[in-house]
Parts: sequence; C-alpha cells; structure tokens
Amino acid sequence: MSHLRRGLNLHQNVRWHKADGQQKTLEKEIIRESSCLFSFFGGSMADNKIREQIVKAAYRYSLLANKIYMYVCGEQYFELLFAVGCFRHLTGVDSSLSAEDFYKNALNKSLTDKQIQFTPRQTMKKAKKKLPCLIRLPELTDSTVCIVRDMETNTLVYKLGLTNLEFTLGVAQPTFINKFPENVYIPRSLRVKDKAIENSDSGEFVDFILEKNLDNIGAKYSKITYRDKMKKFPDVLLPMLDENIADKVRIDSIGEKCYS
Repeated sequence: MSHLRRGLNLHQNVRWHKADGQQKTLEKEIIRESSCLFSFFGGSMADNKIREQIVKAAYRYSLLANKIYMYVCGEQYFELLFAVGCFRHLTGVDSSLSAEDFYKNALNKSLTDKQIQFTPRQTMKKAKKKLPCLIRLPELTDSTVCIVRDMETNTLVYKLGLTNLEFTLGVAQPTFINKFPENVYIPRSLRVKDKAIENSDSGEFVDFILEKNLDNIGAKYSKITYRDKMKKFPDVLLPMLDENIADKVRIDSIGEKCYS
C-alpha cells in the first residue's frame, strides 16, 4: 500500500477546492445518462452481467453484515455498521423493491433483471464502475486504509470516509438512530477513483481495525482484522476489547494481521 501512503503524503495538511470547469452542465448530464437508460431497456447482455455482479456483491456484503468494525487512529475511533438497508444504494442501481428485499433477493440469488432499474441519476455506466469495488468492500476492513475527514462530493460533505485510493466509502450516522446501536456510522456512498484525499480536509492511516458480532448486544470486540505493527493500542480503549484480545494487543510482537 505504498501508493496509498504516497498519495496521502502529497496532500496532507492542505485544503483542496474543486477546480473550475469540473462540473458538467445539466444538459450534457441528461444526454449522457439518457443514453445509458436507453441501453438498459435495449436488453443488452450487460444486464445479466450486472445482476451477477450484484449477487456476488451481496454475498461479499453478507460477510460484513451483522458486525460492527472499530477503526482506531491514535486514541480516536469510530464504529462502522454495514447495515443491510445500505446495500442497494451502494450498487448504484434503482429498484421497485425495498432496500431490504433487494438485498435479500440478491443474497439468495432470486433477484431478476426486471428488479434492477436505472434512472437519470442511477445509470448503468455508474453501476458498472461501482459493482467491482463493492465486491471488494471487505478490503476496507482488513487492510491499510486512510480515514479522510470532511470529504467533499458534488452533493454532500461526509464527516468521515474510508479510502484505499481505488475506491472510497463515505459514511454517516443514521437518521433513524433507534434502529441502530448508539453512535455507529453506516455506509452512505461508494465512490470510484474520486480523489478522496484531495477533496478532504485531512487524512490519516488507520492504526487498528477490530470486529465484533451483533448477536450479543453487550459483546466486546473479539477480533483484530488489521493492525499497524509499529503502533501500540491505546490503553484508554482496552475496556472495549474482549479479555483475550486485550491481552494480545499488549504484546508488541503481534503481526500486521491477527485472528481470534
């Protein structure tokens, strides 16, 4: 991941602004996306390929669902829940199905081409870019990633994001907080090669990533999925860890990846 470190070092401590002329006119956007919409209803072979990618992505997403991941930088951290209801939006497609039913159908491979739809904003072209990255989403939970802050996009500013420079996950705290554990973040946007570091106020590499299951409400973090072997786990966060894992992180010789 040396390319990721080089990308951060080039831009750290600098605030970037979008260059003039980057925005497309509404007229050009409508023409381009209408073309994608036409291609979809034309019944091209790409339709079935997109369905297959969504099905594969759903399986990969299921490996992360029902878990919470804690990203630690120094003594600061945030917790990320890969909520089932976020999956459909991350695919870049639309559907008449609810977000939960779309995920369920994709996971059990009953999703049909007719249940995959496109709009002027959610186009086939965008979906084709997003889906290969969505399949790789678990990489953001067990390898070197950069946490970016106040990441600016065309429509929103995300307080936090995760990037490996190839793709970026914008995260936010859910509106319906009673549906989720307190203070967690959930995925809101998947962006491909979007210059996340340049478009953010700051960025720093994650020191540790930990995982816990939601099966037990009071469960502590019981698995280390990534660690920077040069960093020491902050003592102040040790009470959040399972006793066995807490013992492990006290040992300086733990390797870059550890498993329970």
